[in-house]
Amino acid sequence: IELYQNLNNKWYFIHFEEKELNDINKNFDTKDFETLIFNLFKHAINNYKISPPKILAKRIYDDAMTLSKDTKIRNNLFKISADLGNPYAALNYATAIYNDDYKERLTYFMKCKDLDVSLWKIGYIIEKNSLTKQQFEEIKFELKDIINFSNDYQDCKNIYPARATTDFEKDCIVTAFKIYFYLAEKKNFSKGYNSIGKFLINNMITYVDKNNKINDQITKDKGISYLKKGVSLSNLHAMENLAMYYNQNNLNQELIKPLLLIGAENEDLISCVELSKILMNENKVEESINYLKSASIQNSAYAQHNLAKIYEKSFEYENAKYWYKEAIKNGSNNSALNLAQIYFKEYTDNNTPIKNSYLLYAINTLENYINMLDDRHKAAATKLLDNWKKLIS
Repeated sequence: IELYQNLNNKWYFIHFEEKELNDINKNFDTKDFETLIFNLFKHAINNYKISPPKILAKRIYDDAMTLSKDTKIRNNLFKISADLGNPYAALNYATAIYNDDYKERLTYFMKCKDLDVSLWKIGYIIEKNSLTKQQFEEIKFELKDIINFSNDYQDCKNIYPARATTDFEKDCIVTAFKIYFYLAEKKNFSKGYNSIGKFLINNMITYVDKNNKINDQITKDKGISYLKKGVSLSNLHAMENLAMYYNQNNLNQELIKPLLLIGAENEDLISCVELSKILMNENKVEESINYLKSASIQNSAYAQHNLAKIYEKSFEYENAKYWYKEAIKNGSNNSALNLAQIYFKEYTDNNTPIKNSYLLYAINTLENYINMLDDRHKAAATKLLDNWKKLIS
């Protein structure tokens, strides 16, 4: 009897159609337990035909996708769907909690490791050395087939993690490289080509000869080759990395702007910043402003500071002050000196009763940030403060 009483607490109207529930409750009330069990099994069999875990997971995932990204229940539904086996839900959930729960994000990326983008994310987490040794060993065991696939290729032999310092860091970098290589060679995944190319041109991974001497030329040549393959697959980051490599090494100058332009037109942050620098050097200020604005909206302190400087030169002080303040928020403390100087210009240009308030703004801005300025800007700020405070007295 106790068993059936416990079961009675489990069935609920949301799980049953009305007639089913009435019949089951009637069986319980009349103590017809044999028919009760039969009806419960019948319900389970009928529903398994239309709602096995994968189908149910898909329904929950689809429901989550109809909700706005800032809705808390959206992530909860992704988690439920992921636990029922939906890989896309696992990817969405892991991505949503990426910066909040490092351990859980890894768990859910591993649930959908068969998805190229998820496997790349796992490689990236390993690359950034953000795992414990135990987590790393567990992942290597789970991904042993992928690592073994890469081990058979010449491009994964005679490699050395030149920038790593500890044995654990070296193991992480080499493992990430092999995951990216698998994604590139086996899956033709464009981001895999970009990651390999970036490793090589930045000397995170280098090739060594039989005497363990680094071979810079082979390393760079292979890096460029992988980036070009990523470019051929329309990967924006491969275009950006190849353009920056050409620019830094004074190579193929005619290709740099076209490569950056594609990314910039798609509002890729780094492409916008780098293209704006080139255009500014060519004195194409109006074109440069467009890309600085795009990067500024994405909270690039560099772009915000330089956009403010352009407005300042045009005497558009309100716009300049706004973007200097945004740059300060995003870590450009030296922008405080520029902001203070605008307040001082407004003080000197003003003949109204509120004139002195601009001087106070200028002084307060420097006093608030002077200890955060680099040495050169701090020296300039100290001198300005001494002069400005004399004006008050």
